[in-house]
Amino acid sequence: MKTMRITLGAAAAALTLAVVAMPSVRADDAKTPATSQPVAVNTKCPVSGDDVDPKVTVVYDGKTYAFCCADCVKSFNKDPAKYAAKAK
Repeated sequence: MKTMRITLGAAAAALTLAVVAMPSVRADDAKTPATSQPVAVNTKCPVSGDDVDPKVTVVYDGKTYAFCCADCVKSFNKDPAKYAAKAK
């Protein structure tokens, strides 16, 4: 029985070392492009004219529009065609 415990203990230690030494890569990382944010068509908020926050975006008519804040998104959603025409 002692031999069995030592063998299992050694196997568990080897497995632990193998797992710790593995690089931390998720399976979906290979498929994910370097930038996961869509590229916006504008650099200035079409509502306020301020610089955009690339994390605050809306897709309208197949294009991604960026905004400076969530409040501007609310205004955009009320009349998207008006603000989309202003996007720069």
